[in-house]
Amino acid sequence: MKHKLLLFIFIITTKSIAQTIQWQNTIGGDNVEWCNFIELTNDGNYISGGYSYSNISGDKNEISRGLSDYWFFKIDDATGNLLWQKTIGGNKTDNLTSAKETQDGGYILGGYTASGISGEKTQSSRGNDDYWVVKLDVNRNIVWDKTYGGSGVDRLRTIIQTDDGGYLMGGESTSNISGDKTENRKGTIDIWLIKIDAFGAIMWQKTIGGDKSSSISSIIKTTDHNYAIAASSTSSISGDKTQNSKGISDYWILKIDQNGAIIWQNTIGGNNGDSAVSIVETNNGNYIVGGNSSSKISGDKTQNTVGNSVDVWLVKLNNNGQLIWQKDIGGGDTENLNNLKLTADNGLILGILSYSEISGNKTEASRGECDYWLVKLDSNYNIEWDKTIGGNDVDTPQAVVQSRDGNYVAIGWSDSNMSGDKTENNNGDQDIWAVKVAVCDQTSTTSNSPVCINSELKLFAEGGTNYSWTGPNGFTSTDQNPIITNATLANRGEYSCTTTGTSTCNGTKKTTVIIADTQAPIPDTTNLPTITGNCHTIVSSIPTATDTCAGVITAITTNPLSYTLPGTYTIVWNYNDGNGNSSSQKQTIIVVGQALPTTLSKTQTFCANENTTISDININGTSIIWYDAPTAGNILSDTTLLQNNTYYASQTINNCESERLPINIKIQDTEIPTGEQFQSFCIQKNATINTIKIDGDDVKWYDAITLGTNLSESTLLENGIIYYASQTINNCESNRTPITIQILESTKGECINYMEELPFPKFFTPNNDGHNDYWTIDFVSLKPNSSIKIFDRYGNFIKELHNNDTWDGTSVGRKEPTSDYWFTATRLNGKEYRGHFTLKR
Repeated sequence: MKHKLLLFIFIITTKSIAQTIQWQNTIGGDNVEWCNFIELTNDGNYISGGYSYSNISGDKNEISRGLSDYWFFKIDDATGNLLWQKTIGGNKTDNLTSAKETQDGGYILGGYTASGISGEKTQSSRGNDDYWVVKLDVNRNIVWDKTYGGSGVDRLRTIIQTDDGGYLMGGESTSNISGDKTENRKGTIDIWLIKIDAFGAIMWQKTIGGDKSSSISSIIKTTDHNYAIAASSTSSISGDKTQNSKGISDYWILKIDQNGAIIWQNTIGGNNGDSAVSIVETNNGNYIVGGNSSSKISGDKTQNTVGNSVDVWLVKLNNNGQLIWQKDIGGGDTENLNNLKLTADNGLILGILSYSEISGNKTEASRGECDYWLVKLDSNYNIEWDKTIGGNDVDTPQAVVQSRDGNYVAIGWSDSNMSGDKTENNNGDQDIWAVKVAVCDQTSTTSNSPVCINSELKLFAEGGTNYSWTGPNGFTSTDQNPIITNATLANRGEYSCTTTGTSTCNGTKKTTVIIADTQAPIPDTTNLPTITGNCHTIVSSIPTATDTCAGVITAITTNPLSYTLPGTYTIVWNYNDGNGNSSSQKQTIIVVGQALPTTLSKTQTFCANENTTISDININGTSIIWYDAPTAGNILSDTTLLQNNTYYASQTINNCESERLPINIKIQDTEIPTGEQFQSFCIQKNATINTIKIDGDDVKWYDAITLGTNLSESTLLENGIIYYASQTINNCESNRTPITIQILESTKGECINYMEELPFPKFFTPNNDGHNDYWTIDFVSLKPNSSIKIFDRYGNFIKELHNNDTWDGTSVGRKEPTSDYWFTATRLNGKEYRGHFTLKR
């Protein structure tokens, strides 16, 4: 197993990409020099420049024209030496900010000047600072120079040659309409673009800005023959600006057509200061903008700065200007990107000023106050390598470019004398410092560290032909791959190997060796299996781990190894090698609960008068146990009388009791039906039991208060008989309600309404013998407040009888003769009745 672990260490110890300074050159006179750019020329060398305050001294071979001059020079790729130089200036300050090799083999130079007509300057000043463009031929003779400006401050930052042989320049301006400027400014400082022809004549110009400050840093030609601009702005929506500010200042990225019209723009930023520096177009037509940011996560920014200061912030835009990707790069202190370029492998090279020690993305210590920091990104924009270069003072990279041989040249200015990586003293107060960095990936120095005490320490080197090792405890060796047997603590530390026999990458590389058990035990099973069981689950298989030095280690845990209750549990297994290294892993235990007993209904109803017990509950299961609570509680016997309550049942299989199933019990105590205790019916109705008025559900009738015979609803009612009614709800029958029945004769009360004939005397004999001397009808059988009208047989009205009146056979004091007489009366049911009777004398 140890052999396998060492093999693993070999596999992960890969060859790193190293960077070696191939050459460097401190360039300057006895005063101050400043560099702004570097460009690869068609012959594989470099043009660069800035300004110089020096007269003839040091590397400078021409006198100063004024306070500061354009200083333009060419650097040899092979040695870093100056191939030629040229001083151009007027009588005041002149600053060369940008230059390009032109299609005719000459050069176009752009910067700004405070000089009037003097020296090489042939046109007067327009205001404070003006744009100053100088065209040189292939022999560096001045073909023409042009001054462009208004009455304010105008400073050119960048110039490129256009497809028509002319030039597009961009900078900042505080001028209103004046001099060469045809538009008023939009804010305090604006972007001023000028398109000129091959001879310097203005073709068009554009003032672009918002209501505050706008600045430009980079212009590039795009593959669709338009232009992309990297700028910065403090403005919200105003002037040409169509989006609000995100913070103190933002990236302002614009695309313009060949006439300067804005095609699209995008404001990108966080809640603090963000400033764009460079823009490049990728091979698929997108754009990468690099700059600097002090913003935390806010606005468009999705990453915090590494420290609490300023970092490099890269953003990627699609061809419509939409943000599609971003990356924050920095250390624990301040970083400032000054330049970025595309590389041949579709990656990026960044030239950064850094104040940071090893921290964040920075892998090398600072050399002085601030240093050159070169960062290489691959085609996926991951950091491939980084390199810190500097002396013991201030070193500021201004630009970086990839050489034809795939290496990199960085240039800037330096206050450092010979120290750190710097091998030359300055010529004056501040000099230009050019450095070529060779990317060396064919040499490497590694080891099998960490190794255990008394094990073999193996050192490895490759890429050269000769090797010289030095290390702790007086170690030296000229073997390519030396071995130290039985390593002790005295052998730990830093080992150096000087490799020679390479073309450009000879040098010394170091590797640090650790003699100790620094690796935690590695579990033998990467993912422990989940254990699933019942209430008798016991974990009996204890996992192991293998340690580089201690060998096999059996895990320990503070968690239980037996489980009875259902649930999901986690065991944390710990491995300790006894040398201060430990690791752990987790294992899941799942205890599956016993299935619950089953029932057709979790709510069951029983009748109060049935005296039911727990044994009457409908449930299916094995070894059912009843409880009075969902957990804990009391066990109930099968003879426990049921009440309105919830009972809880479990089942036990293989000695594993399930959780408890709740059964809700309802005891139905059905009320007796309600109705009048005494009810009467007319004999004519032939009333039956279903005629009795009673309220209840599922009513049943009986002939006794208990037991007795169940009577059908068609049973005829009998006078004076008591009938007994119950009701049934939820299959529970109530006690019985007694109803006493009275059957009324047809002449009683309203029963008379059920008679076909109205009862009245058919004759009477008004002879005063005391028998049948008067005729009338019982008014009980008539409609209240009605009367009886009597007519003779000819229809003549004779008499009208009212309540309880009688007729004595006379009319108007005269006795009516023996005859038949007719009458009309209104019955109780409202029907008129006609009849006749006989008067006999």
